[in-house]
Amino acid sequence: ETAEGQFRVETVEEKGVEITATFTDPEGYINFLAPAESSTGWLTSDSTSAEKLSTVLDVDFELSGDAVAADFKVTYAIDYSAVQAAITAGYITAPTLTVGETLVTSSSVFTAADTTVTIAFDWGTAFGEVNPYDYYNDMDNTPDNRTAAKTALTALYDAVNTKKFIITITAVPATE
Repeated sequence: ETAEGQFRVETVEEKGVEITATFTDPEGYINFLAPAESSTGWLTSDSTSAEKLSTVLDVDFELSGDAVAADFKVTYAIDYSAVQAAITAGYITAPTLTVGETLVTSSSVFTAADTTVTIAFDWGTAFGEVNPYDYYNDMDNTPDNRTAAKTALTALYDAVNTKKFIITITAVPATE
């Protein structure tokens, strides 16, 4: 006669660090709009907002127990797949992430650290790597140029307006 048993293993979660991330501007917007100091020319914008190609994320870490900042490896990743069509078309570039200096503070109860992460996009090769308003205003006001501008800016609008990017911040034990 035989009997079967079953294994049970408890899931272990790393609770040594809590991460809080907040954009320095309320929404974390990236604005692919006309420049604030818009060039004069035939292509104009009526928007009250202006180009803003970067945003900053404040990141705070609170380490519990005996954990110290050196015990953790922090990684940052951005998912920008929602705007991949605009990148492929050369309207905008893939974003860059720049992580600031990490400042560590300690007390007898916890260790905290904070840093900033700057997320920056730029104009792509389809616009000569400059704002499309500047790009097209450097051209003559011809029917072909007006059509090209309208077509490109409509495609850019369709490819990025209201889309989201996602920043993932992960802290794992440094031994992993």
